Amino acid sequence: MKQKIAIFLLSLISAACSPDYVIHTPEKIIFEQFIQDTAEEGDVWVDSFYQRNTTDGVDIIWLIDQSGSMTNDFEKIIAGIEEMLNSLPKTGWRLNILSTDPDSALRHNFFPIIPGDGILNLERLFSDMQNLGGAGEQGFLSVYNYINFNEQSDWWIRPESALLVVFVSDEEEQSGSYFPDALSFADWYSTIKPPGSVFISSIINVDEKKTLCPELNTSDIGHRYIEATQTFSGSVIDICSDDWSQGVRDAARDMEPYDKLQLTHKPVVNSIRVFLDGLDTTSGWYYDTPTNSIIFTVIPGGGVLVEAGYTIEEFISSQSS
Repeated sequence: MKQKIAIFLLSLISAACSPDYVIHTPEKIIFEQFIQDTAEEGDVWVDSFYQRNTTDGVDIIWLIDQSGSMTNDFEKIIAGIEEMLNSLPKTGWRLNILSTDPDSALRHNFFPIIPGDGILNLERLFSDMQNLGGAGEQGFLSVYNYINFNEQSDWWIRPESALLVVFVSDEEEQSGSYFPDALSFADWYSTIKPPGSVFISSIINVDEKKTLCPELNTSDIGHRYIEATQTFSGSVIDICSDDWSQGVRDAARDMEPYDKLQLTHKPVVNSIRVFLDGLDTTSGWYYDTPTNSIIFTVIPGGGVLVEAGYTIEEFISSQSS
């Protein structure tokens, strides 16, 4: 869940500078925000997210590193994709498999598997992808090339559907000459669909303190994949895990609508105000003290910007990131 961390002033402030952020109704300004470096008790804080939007289905791309070191993982990849299919709704999805090699992505012309297809269809699609060749490890550039320059993507990626990309690699992402950092890729990726409609998960080498690999070259840690995935609050799975099933199920669940908003700090309860696309909303939610979260009894619609503003009763520094 993407949280917008900001300090707010409840009343309009007469200042020469303009606010960094404004929450408003059609009639009047509610909050003016002036970003500060620290927060204290008595300040006003706003947490927010864009509601996930998969009501019109989801299109899924698995991008597979085909370098020689990945050979032993191919069976786990098939099993992982099958697990994801079992975790998805019975209808409304499509899934394709590409290589992290950008040239291969340009040549890819295979239609995805759809509801009703079985394991044989999945294995055939995986084999077709392998036969295109290519051992590049540029997952970001492969997605970019496929969506922008491969007309086949227009045949099956639906304009109204959500998009999930799953990267699978045992090497660091290597599109640096095209995307200098993960955020530059995330900036582009976030623009290809409406807010709340794009998702990323990664099956990669994780930090050496968390990995299950018996040996790990730190240069192979997928830092760029991890950063891009975390930008969209996706699931990161250790490629060295013997069983990816739980992580893959989590990746499928990452697309389910949010039904709560975890607050960053403990609020003064009667100060909480909730806004949906800037409109003050007094019903359809309540504050849950044990979990310090806003619980929605009416789930906000897909793509809606959800914001909760409140006066800080207790500053929780460990969550302020």
